[in-house]
Amino acid sequence: QAENQASSVRAIRPIPILPTDYDHVFVLLAERLIEFDASTNRTTPIRLAADARIGRFIDLVESRDGGAWITRERGLAKLPRPIRRVKRETLWEEFSLDPGLGMRNPEHPFEDDSGGVTMVAESIAEQKREILLFAKRQWQVLPAPADRVRFAWRGNDESLWVQTRNNLWLREDGRFRLLQQEGVLAGQYYDVAPETN
Repeated sequence: QAENQASSVRAIRPIPILPTDYDHVFVLLAERLIEFDASTNRTTPIRLAADARIGRFIDLVESRDGGAWITRERGLAKLPRPIRRVKRETLWEEFSLDPGLGMRNPEHPFEDDSGGVTMVAESIAEQKREILLFAKRQWQVLPAPADRVRFAWRGNDESLWVQTRNNLWLREDGRFRLLQQEGVLAGQYYDVAPETN
């Protein structure tokens, strides 16, 4: 309950959990990352959000190399592999968002084959969600086809897929096209699980 009050995101999204080893998971709360050991029913703090300048924790996903990506209020963190060996003293790489981009709160990170991470973030000035790409240690804001972007990810052919509340978009050759809905759909998309390439 305290976690839901600390972060408005938590009121509508579950707390990110990442399995690290048998009976062990990382649990990402807004103010801290903890490891839970189910065999002993104990938690161990791994990192506090206050330990870095890039803000609260938002999202946690496994990276392709066996480490993890954590989105933060003002940036992105990379945990090394293997994730089961990450401890309090482990060094992380942290990448601050370029303030000139005017973006904050990146979430839903998807790592592509080339190691780039595509996510959705809030535009501070326009109060809308944009597509944010972190590739080769550089940040880039990509145009979105609609206002209510929920997820974005790059395909292995450099295409860009975007999910909004009611639609799925595909950008190829610099242009977005709305994919036609076939059959009976529920009318809204709540989540996405792209297949790894």
